[in-house]
Amino acid sequence: MKPYQLLIIAIVLFAINSEIAVGETSPVGIGKPNLGEEHFRRYCASCHGLAGKGDGPAAGALKAKAPDLTQLATRRGGKFDDAEIASFIDGRAEVSAHGTREMPVWGEVFASAAGGGSIGDEFSRGKVQVLLEYLKSIQK
Repeated sequence: MKPYQLLIIAIVLFAINSEIAVGETSPVGIGKPNLGEEHFRRYCASCHGLAGKGDGPAAGALKAKAPDLTQLATRRGGKFDDAEIASFIDGRAEVSAHGTREMPVWGEVFASAAGGGSIGDEFSRGKVQVLLEYLKSIQK
């Protein structure tokens, strides 16, 4: 296993353990207006950077440059495609246009954190939706 792969695995395991330690159970985060930003910092910022520009501390360990997530809509002609972005974050459906996948398959990570099955899938969808809303808010 290559060092960058070990780093990514360590980040994912840390994120899961942090979530379990604080006892997070609500995928929608009722009463947490900044939940999207919290999730982004926990799951995405290590590679994409705190501002989403692709300059996180682990970005240098990746084979391909982490994309600037503030430009998702710009790169798609001004349209933020919820379904496409959600599919890529979730990662369980193959998105061939994106090439190789170094990013964790967050759908599996989120679902297993909630025990899997239909409850895990619902939990995962909630997490992805919260991240989508945050990503929309940082578009330039």
